[in-house]
Amino acid sequence: MNLLLRIKGLNKAYQVNGRSQAVLSNLGFELHKGSSLSIKGDSGCGKSTLLHLIGGLDKPDTGEIWFDGEPVHKMDELSLSRLRRSKVSYIFQDYQLIPTLSVRDNICFQAVLAQNQDPDFIEDIVRKLDLKDCLSKLPTQLSGGQQQRVAIARAIAHKPQLILADEPTGNLDSRNSNTAIELLLSVVEVAGSTLIMVTHSDEMANALERTMILESGRLNDSREVSALMNNV
Repeated sequence: MNLLLRIKGLNKAYQVNGRSQAVLSNLGFELHKGSSLSIKGDSGCGKSTLLHLIGGLDKPDTGEIWFDGEPVHKMDELSLSRLRRSKVSYIFQDYQLIPTLSVRDNICFQAVLAQNQDPDFIEDIVRKLDLKDCLSKLPTQLSGGQQQRVAIARAIAHKPQLILADEPTGNLDSRNSNTAIELLLSVVEVAGSTLIMVTHSDEMANALERTMILESGRLNDSREVSALMNNV
């Protein structure tokens, strides 16, 4: 398998009440193309921060982030914008839909920017996420769960190389959660995308190939964590 993402010696800290508080400490891991990884951890442990760094929405204090052989940690804003536009897709906790665009245009937005539109694929996404009756509406006319589904549809419509999903099923019921995960994994399988998903749900985490725990600023394989707990 070809390596897509390599992270080495990643460090990130924030100033809290005038003091530096470390969030990520010498963090490193690798992911291959077409793989899926769930990241779990307590609230505030740095899961969202890690996704922001990988997606180029924030800069690490030190360390390296390599995406398909390209150094994300050294990219200027124009290069990062191109990366996010065509190769990396983000599912935000707060949706970040464009309020002046219809649901249809929100779903197609990134696919248009990436110049990678597949009408049949988009139609299939809309059907599976039960959004057909919402296409002409604005985001403000939707429920939280519907907005979440639109955000998921937008993120996968252009079949990106990397999908970064921050609690993508947090506002969905069980049926829609399962549908969303199935869709995300189908993009991994059909388009060869790689998926990194932050979640608190054991069920959602177990649906992916690999689970890692973010604790004390570092990622550990969940099997290693379980073995340590069993030996306590």
